[in-house]
Amino acid sequence: MYKNEKYKIFMIANVFFVYLLLGYFLTFKMDSTAFFDYYFSSDVPRVFGDLTQIGADHYRTKVHPFYLIIFQPLFHLIQGIFVNEKITVIFLQSIIGTFNVFMIYKILKLILNRKEYIAILTMAYAFSFSSLIYVAVPETYIMASCFLIMLWYYCIYISKIEKKLDRYNFLILAILGVLSYSITITNFIQFIIATTYVIICKNMKRKDILEMCSVI
Repeated sequence: MYKNEKYKIFMIANVFFVYLLLGYFLTFKMDSTAFFDYYFSSDVPRVFGDLTQIGADHYRTKVHPFYLIIFQPLFHLIQGIFVNEKITVIFLQSIIGTFNVFMIYKILKLILNRKEYIAILTMAYAFSFSSLIYVAVPETYIMASCFLIMLWYYCIYISKIEKKLDRYNFLILAILGVLSYSITITNFIQFIIATTYVIICKNMKRKDILEMCSVI
C-alpha cells in the first residue's frame, strides 16, 4: 500500500514537471503566443493580461465572468515568490493542470476496476494535446476544465457512493455548477447534463428533484 502511494506521488510529480518544463520553453523562452493565436484560435495575450494586470481591458468578462475574481488573486499571491509574470503563470497553470490529472484519476477509479486501464487513460488525458498545450500557454481552457472535472467527479461520486442525497449534496452541486460556468459560460449546458445524470442514476422522485432545484 505504501509503495503504491509513493508510485502515485511520483507519477503526479512527473506530470507537474513535464507541464512546468513545457510551459517554460513555450511561454517563457520561445514566447510562442502569436503562433498559438494564429493556428489554434486561442487568445493568449488577452488571457495573460486578464490574469496579470488589474487595470487591463477585461472586455471578455461576459464570457468568463469569474475568471478574474478567482484566479487573479492566486496569481498575485504566487507572484510574490517568483516575481516574473510569465514564470508565475506557468507555475499556476501547471498546478491546476496536475490537479486536473489527479481528478481524472479519481473519476476513473469510480467507474473502472482494472488498474492498468485507469493508469493508461489517466496518462492519455495528462499527455493529450489539449492538456499539454493549454497548460503550457496562458489560456482559460485549463481553468474551465478544472471546475468541470470537479463537477463531474462529484456527480459520479454521489451517484455511486451516497445512499441518499440531501440539501448538503445539492448545495455542493450548485457551488460546483456556478464555478464550472463562471469560467466559461457555455459550461452551463454541462451542468444541466451533469445534474440530469445524477437524477437518472439515483432514480430521484419528483419531491427530491424539486428540493434539488430549490437549492440550485
